[in-house]
Amino acid sequence: MNNEALEPKESTIENNLNTTPTPNNPYSQNTNQVYQNQALPDDEEKVNNLVKSIKKIIIIVVIGVLLVLATIVVLNLVSHNSTTKSSSYDQIVVDNIFKLRNDAINYYNSYKTYKDWDGDPKLQAQIKATGSIAIIRKASLQHYMVYAKLSNGEYFCADSSGFIDRINKIKENQFFCSN
Repeated sequence: MNNEALEPKESTIENNLNTTPTPNNPYSQNTNQVYQNQALPDDEEKVNNLVKSIKKIIIIVVIGVLLVLATIVVLNLVSHNSTTKSSSYDQIVVDNIFKLRNDAINYYNSYKTYKDWDGDPKLQAQIKATGSIAIIRKASLQHYMVYAKLSNGEYFCADSSGFIDRINKIKENQFFCSN
């Protein structure tokens, strides 16, 4: 046997290494580059499409989260605004009842009666100026009751006995605030 035939020639291996790379040449130094370059357009397009899809999903999720947060903020503002309005209204009612009570006390101290207190021009001017919705009831020359409805359905009431507070209801023939 010929030993020369079994041994590869160095010149053949060197020639194969220096040849232009091809996918079928196992001795090519740039085999991976050739395969990547051939497969790259399809894979790159798939990766680009996947990245675009993920970006769209992220944008949709972010917009959804922002919409939920905006809804929560708007609902809180609306709720706070209506609560503020009702508590402001109630505070005006309470303030007006206190003013009317003080006027009644001053009127009684001056005239020793409540006889014409509800018709007093100063009182009528005050009621008109403050926009009071208070109702005045006189039980007698010595007794009065003044009240107004609050936003929650209760009444704020003051009377000549010194009572001034919230009560649940007012009866038609009631002349004192206590229930």
